[in-house]
Amino acid sequence: MSESRRGAFRLACGYPGDLEFSGLCTPCTIIDISVTGARVQLTDPGPLPDRVTLITTIGGGEVFVDGSVLRGEPEFVFAIKFDDGERAGLPKLLAIEQRDALRAASGRTPPPVPRRRDPNPRW
Repeated sequence: MSESRRGAFRLACGYPGDLEFSGLCTPCTIIDISVTGARVQLTDPGPLPDRVTLITTIGGGEVFVDGSVLRGEPEFVFAIKFDDGERAGLPKLLAIEQRDALRAASGRTPPPVPRRRDPNPRW
């Protein structure tokens, strides 16, 4: 987890994903992702068009988000700027991932949430 110089929360993840373009689909690894964009590393290097769709699973939800390829970096890493990450549900899914990562880093599990009908809540 980190903050970028642009202020958007970026989740450093290393998750698998796919880039879809022109009816083709190529696997990639997501280096980091935010509501505004992502950096991905292609596993099968080749030409990449200006427009792509990133497909992955974050926070238990499947994400399909369109974007523009901004630049290529060494080792087949590409920066993608999303058209509308909010509409794709990224803020909520990234918040879930951030919460889970913080919980895992602390080594603690949250206390159970008592149900309304529970006559003996454990508070």
